[in-house]
Amino acid sequence: MKKMVFVVLHYLTTDDTVECVSSIRRCCADGEYQIIIVDNASPNKSGKQLMEKYEKDKDIDLLILENNLGFARGNNVGIAYARNKYDPKYIVTLNNDIVLLQENTIELIEHEFCESKFAVLGPMVYTADGRCNDNPGTNKPLSLCELEKKIAEYEKNLFLCRWKLRKIYAIWTALKNRVYKTNIKDDMHKQYLHREYNVQLHGCFLCFSEEYFKHFDGFYPETFLYMEEDILFYLTQQKKLTTVYLPELKVFHKEDSSSNAAWKSNRKRDINKVRYALESAEAFKKLLLKESGLIE
Repeated sequence: MKKMVFVVLHYLTTDDTVECVSSIRRCCADGEYQIIIVDNASPNKSGKQLMEKYEKDKDIDLLILENNLGFARGNNVGIAYARNKYDPKYIVTLNNDIVLLQENTIELIEHEFCESKFAVLGPMVYTADGRCNDNPGTNKPLSLCELEKKIAEYEKNLFLCRWKLRKIYAIWTALKNRVYKTNIKDDMHKQYLHREYNVQLHGCFLCFSEEYFKHFDGFYPETFLYMEEDILFYLTQQKKLTTVYLPELKVFHKEDSSSNAAWKSNRKRDINKVRYALESAEAFKKLLLKESGLIE
């Protein structure tokens, strides 16, 4: 039995995955962890390169998928493998462009579990542009009404992107982001430097405890990319499970490393991001309707 298993979802960017693995090794004591790299059918054969690099490393298992399953189902393959082979106390799913910063990572997580018996935990996330406010998110899951507004917005943005009105879309997105950053700036020291309970957590680094797996096998599998955090928060709150934002635990997130590598064209990147977000929002809406008994 391993105390902790890290599931690293790899796609295209080998250097990021290697740096992520190195940071795990640096921040965790020997024998307490295992790393599972899930190659999500990278078309550049980088999964095979990683297999060759780590084939003799006992602390690493590498799974190469035949098809790109997306974020949720790709991670679920690694989660199922970890639970079946290692039966760990904790499973951490992390993007391959995450770098761990705390040398006492496992100790911090263990201490918090003793305090709160959390189901899901998230760290303070530093980004390349100097922010540290990706966590915590909202303390209230999206309602059906709010979700329908998001769907309408995604449909509008997809129209703008597809009809080569990208400049309008870019200006709109930049203005929204500027307003968002302005609104949170004054609250950063009040909100982001203190432990928070039952809040939404960013999907780049999530630690699941055995409390979570008493109810779920992994991520909700009906999305390909985006909104996994929204759905995860909704489901944990429905089951009255505890989520924790732990600012003492810190990671660095390069952000969008794999998607930028996959979609070189700005227009293609914008279209795919909005399209996948729309599909995920519609899947979430279907889940809400089903949970409400409005559809079977």
